[in-house]
Amino acid sequence: MHRGLQQSLERAVLSAKGKTEVLRLGMMSSNSEDLRPLLTAFASRHLGCTVQIRAMGYNDPFSALRRGTIDVLLAWLPIREPDLTVGPVVCTEPVVLCVSSTHRLATRRSVSYEDLADEAVLTGAAPGGTAP
Repeated sequence: MHRGLQQSLERAVLSAKGKTEVLRLGMMSSNSEDLRPLLTAFASRHLGCTVQIRAMGYNDPFSALRRGTIDVLLAWLPIREPDLTVGPVVCTEPVVLCVSSTHRLATRRSVSYEDLADEAVLTGAAPGGTAP
């Protein structure tokens, strides 16, 4: 396993056990408000541990994790990085999917980001902006 990744995992475990003062959390979106209950629960269980939230870009979200400059990354699935360990789903976000009535997903009541992994997806990002 990559040494920097191993150090990040060890640091995350120590943070969870309350043995470090800071947990460096990378996020690919601005939904920190949606995560407030999770962050509040973490803070109450790990007194004295501060969570530092860092925004990660969409063009290379995993490099900070590999370098060890963050301990944990909250990212959209699917993640196909053989050297990274994917943890449990932390939250879900409701979105609308518009497809043709003949599309393979048209009859589905719900879909996941994994279902869209091989699809061409248009987002609402402004021209030149970033989006997942």
